[in-house]
Order: sequence, then C-alpha cells, then structure tokens
Amino acid sequence: TLLMGSSKEAGRLGQERGLIGAGTAWQLRRVLLLSFLTVLPMAMSIPVTPGLMLAAFGNSAQKASYFTGVMSLVSGLVQSISNPLFGQLSDIRGRKLVVLISLSAAVFDYLLLSTFP
Repeated sequence: TLLMGSSKEAGRLGQERGLIGAGTAWQLRRVLLLSFLTVLPMAMSIPVTPGLMLAAFGNSAQKASYFTGVMSLVSGLVQSISNPLFGQLSDIRGRKLVVLISLSAAVFDYLLLSTFP
C-alpha cells in the first residue's frame, strides 16, 4: 500500500499505479512536512497542559479540568468555523497566502504560550 514504507517508495508506487505524477510526489512530501510541523507543537503541549493548568488555578483540579475542557471546546468550534472560511479564502487568494497566514498565527500562538511559567 502507499501508506507503508518510505516516502520515496510511496512516490514510486503512486507513479507506477498512475495515482500521482512525477512532480506531485515532491508536493506531497512538502504537504506532509507542513502537516507534521503544524501538529508537532500541539502534540508536545499535551503532556505539560495538566501541570500548567493546575499551577494556573492554584492546584484546584476541578477548575483546571473545567478550563481545559472549555479550551478544547472553543478550539474545536473555532476550527469548525475557520476551516471552511480559510478554504474559501484559499480558493480566492491562493493556497500559499492562506498557509502563510495560518502558520504565522500558529507561531504567534506558540510564542504567546511560551511566556507562561
């Protein structure tokens, strides 16, 4: 299958099966790299979030868990609303601009998060 093995092998198999062109394999690698770089900071924040929330709310587990749930809810709602809007914007203005705006906002968010103790 295309999901197993190296990206070079996946690109070769995709080309042999007529699924992707020669230039598309490189574009797929770039998209996967950008996706990885977008998800990595979120995944790295998962183990430290409970400790940060406990410290922020004076070791009150009830308040910390409530606020963590509210943050997750708001994050899901914002993604549900903004993803279609960014999709339409990318159709109008182009993908590169939208990706640049999204990644810039993510960098700003992670810089803001880095200021917490």
